[in-house]
Amino acid sequence: MPICSEESRLAVAPDKSAAHPRPGSPSPLCIRAADHADAGNVASCVANSFTHYIERIGKPPQPMLRNYNDVITDHPVYLALVDEKLAGVLVLDQGVDGFSLDIVAVDPRFQGRGIGKQLVLFAEARARACGFESIHLFTNAVMVENQAFYSRLGYTQYARRNEEGYDRVFFRKPLA
Repeated sequence: MPICSEESRLAVAPDKSAAHPRPGSPSPLCIRAADHADAGNVASCVANSFTHYIERIGKPPQPMLRNYNDVITDHPVYLALVDEKLAGVLVLDQGVDGFSLDIVAVDPRFQGRGIGKQLVLFAEARARACGFESIHLFTNAVMVENQAFYSRLGYTQYARRNEEGYDRVFFRKPLA
């Protein structure tokens, strides 16, 4: 379900600071809306990007437990494609705190290329376009690299709570 009217496809200029697979000729990143035919690939991408956290958390991270057919029905879901290959997934939501980044997942084969950053920037642009003054998210307390990533992008921690058996750290960023 769209949060507000939206474009279904967006070509994104590659992050100039990121490492690209082909020096001198980076592949453009395309972000497009997911549909139900994408649900299996979305689930695989999310599983690939979160599997290494199972040992740290002691159980699968919450994004690995979701039914992505339902998620695509209920939330705006976007795919990051590089050379038509699924590189990342973005799930957005709107709740009591406003506009939120529900899931950012980048397949390990594509990590380190700025795709996660581009997905976050895309989400921030969507939030601004929809009239929101801030964007928020949560991550697991043991996902310290995620906390550092969001902090580098200007997000600040505002809460920490145990919800649904997960120790969660909450972040927010004002949108100027």
